[in-house]
Amino acid sequence: MLLSRAKALSAIQGSSSNAATQTARAMAASMTIDEDLQSRQMAVYGRESMQRLRSAHVLITGINGLGAELAKNIVLANVGSVTLHDMHGATVRDCGSHFYLSMDDAAKGTNRAAACAAQIQELNPGVAVKVLDGPFPVDRLQEWTVVVAVGMPLAEAIEIDQICRTASNPIAFIRTDVRGLCGSVFVDLGPSFTTLDPSGESVKSAIVEH
Repeated sequence: MLLSRAKALSAIQGSSSNAATQTARAMAASMTIDEDLQSRQMAVYGRESMQRLRSAHVLITGINGLGAELAKNIVLANVGSVTLHDMHGATVRDCGSHFYLSMDDAAKGTNRAAACAAQIQELNPGVAVKVLDGPFPVDRLQEWTVVVAVGMPLAEAIEIDQICRTASNPIAFIRTDVRGLCGSVFVDLGPSFTTLDPSGESVKSAIVEH
């Protein structure tokens, strides 16, 4: 496992992968934004943020109920593309939290990503929605600008985060999970990311009078 991770890291840091990634990101950045369709979002985020969203290529691994909710919101945010990755077939238990799965999917054991891809695509035809099954694509991470890991074991998440963080073009890594009413999220946006709002609290102001 560690050897394969090392090989993946070497591949991602290679010059050919770096050039390919830069080309892909440049192409995505040139994609136009439908200002009529996205007018409300444009007013909230601003043009620059919308363009950055549009240039994002997101890999979501783990399409359980939480993964489906994340995929829905990310597609509606009008990113460049979303790849849904999952290694599990749908179960009856999944139907309790996954609003895109049906009992028929559970009966057939349909891959959770494949079962919901068409419905997620319908949310925003302007975003390319793709499906990926099989093992986690550690050797292909340079194809995405953001990796979202849902329910990934901690040890594996630490390895993947290190690969993403040390890539020639750092890849944003997010690990999240939910257990009943409790949830957790870890965000690593790369070594050069600057946090301008460290607390998230509203800025307080006051007038001091003598």
